[in-house]
Formats: sequence, C-alpha cells, structure tokens
Amino acid sequence: EFDADAFPALTGIAELETDDPALAEKLCKSGTVSCLSLFDSKIRDASMISEISSLRRVSFVHCMELRDCSALGLADAPEIEKLELRNCPELTDFSFLDGMKHLKTLTLRDVPVTPEVLLRLQERKDLKIN
Repeated sequence: EFDADAFPALTGIAELETDDPALAEKLCKSGTVSCLSLFDSKIRDASMISEISSLRRVSFVHCMELRDCSALGLADAPEIEKLELRNCPELTDFSFLDGMKHLKTLTLRDVPVTPEVLLRLQERKDLKIN
C-alpha cells in the first residue's frame, strides 16, 4: 500500500509513467498530474481517469487487458486533450471518444478500431489522428 504522506515529493509531480493503476490513482489525486502514461499495465477499465480532473494527456501502451474506457472513464473526463491507445487489443468500444470534447490529438496503434469509427473521427475538424 502506497502512502503519499511518506513520499511528499511525489505528490507534486506533473507527469507520471507507471504500470500500476492503483499507484497512479493515488498519486494523481494530488491534483497536479497532467500527464499519465500506463505501460504494460493489467488495467481492465479506465474508470479511475474520470476522478482525476487535472489530467490533460493520457496514454495506454501495451495494456493488453484494457477493455472499457467508457463506463465512468474517459467519456466522463472531457478535459483530456491528448489520448494515446497503443497495443490494446481487447478494446473494442470506442464510443467514449464522442464525449471527449476537448480531445485535440488521438494516437491509435494496434487497436481494433473499425473503419466506420475512424471515418466518424476524421469528420471532427478539431481532432488530429495519428
């Protein structure tokens, strides 16, 4: 169990890279983390993201078990401007992207996004897709 009080220097960080979603959630609750990257994480849903109002950039890389980004997750985190989804093969529902009104840059690599979803996203003039 991580105790933020035992490591006060960690509570003021702006960027966090980890594989532990529980640690990320605890550190991000400080309200200073604007960039979160989860690498090789066992995370299954992104529900914790909606509780971190300071986030502007989020990356899920090699999160092989990530399945749900919509239920109280990214769809309810409208302040995110940059989102990266790379090598997340279990993620199949991309409807959460419609709720992300401030999203400016979306990076998709090795995710099973359909051509229909890509076409719909390309219609958004304010969105750059990588």
